[in-house]
Amino acid sequence: MTLEISPIYRLVIGKDNNGRSVAVWIDKNIVYSIYMDQGISGDKVLELSEKKGLIGAYETQLVYVPKFIAASGGLSEGVYWWVKGKGKTMLFNFHSGEVSRETGNDINP
Repeated sequence: MTLEISPIYRLVIGKDNNGRSVAVWIDKNIVYSIYMDQGISGDKVLELSEKKGLIGAYETQLVYVPKFIAASGGLSEGVYWWVKGKGKTMLFNFHSGEVSRETGNDINP
């Protein structure tokens, strides 16, 4: 089975009233939000992906995986960094930085 993660929500990253960086997934309403300091940064995920053998990472996206998709794909509901490199795609848990999924380039954000 191929897990496809598609952008069913739009992601907006900005600052709240206190100046804290926040990511918000929306459709017609706010679906999910998370403070960026609660997880690993984009730079850190690139560093981790290189250590895990991902060569030439050229695309990253922060994705929210809702419960109804997570259940069918063997993931937990939550936020992940999607990183695509040469011949391999990896999903990293936003909070822990652990690899949640690793495969050929068949995981789409």
